[in-house]
Amino acid sequence: MPADHKYDLDIQRILRSEIADLTYRHKLEIGLIHSMYAVANNGPAKGLPSIVRQCELVRNSELFCHEWYQDTYQEIDLSEFESSEHYVRVGAFEGRDPGPNFNTMDYYLANPDAALASWPALVHYAEIGISEGRPLG
Repeated sequence: MPADHKYDLDIQRILRSEIADLTYRHKLEIGLIHSMYAVANNGPAKGLPSIVRQCELVRNSELFCHEWYQDTYQEIDLSEFESSEHYVRVGAFEGRDPGPNFNTMDYYLANPDAALASWPALVHYAEIGISEGRPLG
């Protein structure tokens, strides 16, 4: 087999893997958009804690930083919700991070069941992920 042909096959394998990763991420992001609208229209999915409890979990997490959230996402109008409630209702489903030490999309990619069940990522981690030893990303 010529060296050029082997090189072409290696590139094709790499590209197929990257396309599969992007396809997986895209499906996850589409599901998160549906979750955001469902929460906005109907509240939390069945079996999930109330919005009040979810906000409490976020506020009590050392991975959430109110000031960082406001400074990082200055385009958000926080006059309607405080930052923890914005994260619970909208931010997590938009892939926003609750603080500098927690990457929402990395958590969803490592724990797709949390995304599919409409959990805000940090809420899931605080309520279930820590005790189950779930990966952050």
